[in-house]
Amino acid sequence: MFELTTEERDYVSQLLKTAHDQMLHELHHTDTRSYEEGLKRRLEINERVTKKLAEVTASALVPSR
Repeated sequence: MFELTTEERDYVSQLLKTAHDQMLHELHHTDTRSYEEGLKRRLEINERVTKKLAEVTASALVPSR
């Protein structure tokens, strides 16, 4: 299992948000179809990883029985 401290999770979360925002900005300014498709794939990956990180964080907050 891969474990992160709270500080590390916050840091990775912020990195993912920054990358997401930058890719959205680039997406709106690109005029190359292949580059646009690549950005969309990277955005999807970013969103999946962000969702997984949120799920792991949420499950870590739930006390086990």
